[in-house]
Amino acid sequence: MTDNKILKSLHASQRWAEAAQVNSSPAYYHFTAEVWLWSGGEAKASWYFVTMPEALGQTIKQNYGQTHASRNGLIRVEAKIGQTKWQTSLLWHNPTKSYLVALKAAVRKSEEVTVGEKLTLEFSPLPIGAKKD
Repeated sequence: MTDNKILKSLHASQRWAEAAQVNSSPAYYHFTAEVWLWSGGEAKASWYFVTMPEALGQTIKQNYGQTHASRNGLIRVEAKIGQTKWQTSLLWHNPTKSYLVALKAAVRKSEEVTVGEKLTLEFSPLPIGAKKD
């Protein structure tokens, strides 16, 4: 094996070890943000979102962007608002340099969420391939 191949192998092993270390103990995060509405133009679809604070978004991207993100950059999480838990994905949003979290209709209905309301969202990143609920 050449020195270059050995270095590449060591680097790959180190990345997997770091990923295993991140995956070994679940991390829980929370933030408070205002609910906002995006209207989808011609599709006439509306999506409700909360935007993660930039500092937390950067931390999540740094800690999980390489180990937990799918090929399209989404990071699956288990989220909770009030008493309602669900699985969703964090969506990177360049203008805010952070992640967006879409709020499903069932969650909004269960927790009586409205546009403009400030709410606290708790979440824990899930490993790639985690079983969907």
